Amino acid sequence: MHKHPLDCHLCGTEFLGYRASDKFCSSYCRWRNKFEQRTQEQARRRQAYQKKWGTVNWQRRRDYMIAYTYGITPEQYQELLEKQQYCCAVCGKHETEFSRKLAIDHDHQTFEIFGLLCRTCNHTLIGKHRDPALFRAAANYLEKGTGLFVPPKVKKKKRGRKKKTTSVLRKQE
Repeated sequence: MHKHPLDCHLCGTEFLGYRASDKFCSSYCRWRNKFEQRTQEQARRRQAYQKKWGTVNWQRRRDYMIAYTYGITPEQYQELLEKQQYCCAVCGKHETEFSRKLAIDHDHQTFEIFGLLCRTCNHTLIGKHRDPALFRAAANYLEKGTGLFVPPKVKKKKRGRKKKTTSVLRKQE
């Protein structure tokens, strides 16, 4: 029998094949190549399907998550939005000014829903702080002030480097 020196397409090892058209050094490499191609193709198809499904059903997914997480229906969310005149409850900006929908603000201990907030107000202003006295104290603190001001910074002059030509000339003299 005449054997052909070949390189495996999968692992790259050299092997002697019975035919010049052989591509894999073993049945394991042949199976692994077939399996990896199949699973990669399945993953691509699954990803394309999920992306298509997500773009078609985004509102349905959002409604489900609101019901699952907060226990309110989309109609109740809409009532809250209308009650707040489609604006954030804290800063008062209209919902069209934001790229995302208004978040449902709730107490993490009592699970009471307070209203709808923009992302900035929900995360930075309110956060998990629920003590009204704390916010009153913060408001008093900001209103009071001390009357002292930070003086403006004076820019330091940059020192110029001495020119080498002048120092070389002085040494020669």
